[in-house]
Amino acid sequence: MDTNYKNSEDTAPLSPEEIKAIGEIEIGPSKHEIFLNNHYKKLIVGGLALVAVASAAICYATYVEQRDMDAGAATVSAMKLTAPGNAATPDAYDAAQLATVVGDYAPTPSAPTAELMEGLSLLTAEGDKQQAGIARLEQLAASSANDLICARARAALAAHFMRTGDSAKSATEWKNITNLPQNPYTALAYLCLGDLAKQGGDVEGARNYY
Repeated sequence: MDTNYKNSEDTAPLSPEEIKAIGEIEIGPSKHEIFLNNHYKKLIVGGLALVAVASAAICYATYVEQRDMDAGAATVSAMKLTAPGNAATPDAYDAAQLATVVGDYAPTPSAPTAELMEGLSLLTAEGDKQQAGIARLEQLAASSANDLICARARAALAAHFMRTGDSAKSATEWKNITNLPQNPYTALAYLCLGDLAKQGGDVEGARNYY
């Protein structure tokens, strides 16, 4: 018996479909490569936009920092530190320099300080200038978000009204200071309120303030 005999089906050549079924290796780009190919323009534009935004943010932060430093330097230079003992007089400050800080550096923390200095200098003047100083300090005290500046402005007003004999206005300003968060003028406000109450004959009220 011929054991080498093979069925004709076994020796027949494989069809293309059969060859593919046995093993056809398909080589092509991966999914992430396909994604990059389809969206590379958008990715480039997005990357450039991100770089531009980051650069703009850095430039703006640098500008703000430099602006604040310039405003602070201008405010300090407005003080005539070469004239010791003149800190309470109108000529103790450079009015033009203060106006520059208030006008050109309005968004900076130095602007309210310059307004306060301007108001304090005008308060020691006479006539219309003094009234302008009172108005400036009242406006600053009512609008400033800085409690310390607000307290300093009100303390200056209260002390001025005490000197001019307007006890009612002085008491109002001292009381406004006590309504603020505790600050360097709080104790002085209670002391002065006690003095005013004592002068008005309210001994018990004076004792409470003290």
